[in-house]
Amino acid sequence: MRNQRAIDVLVLSGGRARRLEEYRKIINKEHYPMLAKYAGEEGPKGLTLLNIKDDKIPLLDLHLEQYWRNPSIKEITLGLGFASQMIMDYYQGQEHTPCFVVEERPAGTIAPLLKLYQNGKLSDRPLLLANGDNLLELDLTEIWQKAEEILNNFSKEQQAEIAINILTLVPWEQSDAYGVVDFDAKTQLIHHFFEKQSVEQNPYIIIKDRRYSYINSGFSLILNPKTLIETYVDPTIFSLVEDLEQGKKAYALHETQVKYETLYSTLAPKKRLIGIHHHGFWADSGSETQILAIEAHYAKIE
Repeated sequence: MRNQRAIDVLVLSGGRARRLEEYRKIINKEHYPMLAKYAGEEGPKGLTLLNIKDDKIPLLDLHLEQYWRNPSIKEITLGLGFASQMIMDYYQGQEHTPCFVVEERPAGTIAPLLKLYQNGKLSDRPLLLANGDNLLELDLTEIWQKAEEILNNFSKEQQAEIAINILTLVPWEQSDAYGVVDFDAKTQLIHHFFEKQSVEQNPYIIIKDRRYSYINSGFSLILNPKTLIETYVDPTIFSLVEDLEQGKKAYALHETQVKYETLYSTLAPKKRLIGIHHHGFWADSGSETQILAIEAHYAKIE
């Protein structure tokens, strides 16, 4: 690809599989022999087992697969929370061993990004920020090609502060389950984030007489992450994240402040947030029904 750039990846994988069937999330010796000491315990969402053809594959492996085989990706970091040691033990000694950043207590989806910055591990190499609960058949070459075309409309100074949010479409009747964006397909600009509001309030488009809304897929490309953090993150957010992780403040009272989507909501009115509509497979793994749909999709792939 023209002007191919090296990319780092940060995968948010700190959650629990609260809504999934127990057999998927309980660690067993048969499928996790390296985790025998945890047998019978509830594992993190990333180790949820999916039935793919004749094999059982952890959700996180399915998510990471496409990064492992992409030569443009230089470093993969997992942002961990619940049962983090299980995931670290699982990848220990494997062919592909990622880096880790751990939250002792939930401190928001922006916390792993800020921790990388504070640890001196966040550069201005482009960063793919990905929700580990979601699956996206992502062609980074295609995304870069689209991004380059759009970025020609911005000055170099503006480009340094841009994040690219990858969007997908959901039927209007499902749009209250996701973060919906006010997206201008002509300019490619996202003007606003709407976080899980009622269907009637969400922007929509008409496709073949049916209403759809653009949603945040959970994947985005930050062109210059270090610059973005230094320019747009209020210093008080760093201390808030620390207080949440230490248990000094209640997470439920501050959840909105420490989401990466809130940072993006700051970028949008400044015309620093671009949307690229992804037309391929995307799935959320939040429920047993959605997991079954993922299994059915991958069963069809040769």
